[in-house]
Parts: sequence; C-alpha cells; structure tokens
Amino acid sequence: MQLGLAADLMGVTKNDNPNYLEEVFNIISSNAEIAMDLIGKHLNNEQKRRGRRLTPREATVFYNAGNNALDSYINGEITQERIINSIYGRSWEWQNAIRMALEGLIVGQPDNCVLDSCNTYMEQDLSEWTNNLSMTVQY
Repeated sequence: MQLGLAADLMGVTKNDNPNYLEEVFNIISSNAEIAMDLIGKHLNNEQKRRGRRLTPREATVFYNAGNNALDSYINGEITQERIINSIYGRSWEWQNAIRMALEGLIVGQPDNCVLDSCNTYMEQDLSEWTNNLSMTVQY
C-alpha cells in the first residue's frame, strides 16, 4: 500500500508529525492487524463508491493497480496475457488467501497448493505479529 494512502486512511498528516510517512511505514510494517484493516478500509471505500461488493479478483486488480485498471478489467479490456504479466497477476493464484486475509486469517498458500506437496504457514493471532525476516514460505 502506498504510504500516502495509508496515512490518509489512518488520518495521520504532516501537521501531526513531520515524519508522518516514516511513522506510517513503521506502523504498517510491524502491525499486521492495522495493515490488514487499512487494506479492508481501502477496498470498502471503493465498494461504497461503486455501490456494490467487489469480487476477489476485482479487489485484487483495484488494490494493486487502481480505479482505471479496475474499470478496464470490468469492461473486459485487459487481455489474459496482460493480466498474467501485470502486478496483480502475481496475486491471481492467491485469491483464497486474499479472501481469508480479509477475514483476518493469514495463510501463505497459493490456491493450487496440495497440502502434501507444499508447506503452509498460518498466522491466527495477529495481536502480537512481528516481521520475522528469517521466515520463508515454501510452496
């Protein structure tokens, strides 16, 4: 998420703190619950603006590429090749994980993962989440 957008969603401004973008970065990179809440808030604002719920794929396009890309996706103007090579295309096989994340369950498992052939990481207690750079997810 862009730091300026996160700051807007959090109501933090330069008037509050001259280093507000650094403050926002520190908060969203060290508190998964707040980071997830901001994503949900951003998606909810767009759903209200459109007057309907977004599908998981629409939410993926919107979150990663913005309003114009979502309009193009909804209108069928984006080719499959472009989707595959796009930023949001990286998330295409993670729709169930995205859906679960919006419900507060963090799952590091792609949609096509067979439990016997990949390792899965699940984080259910987000209250004391910290970024562990040594942790890797294998799939």
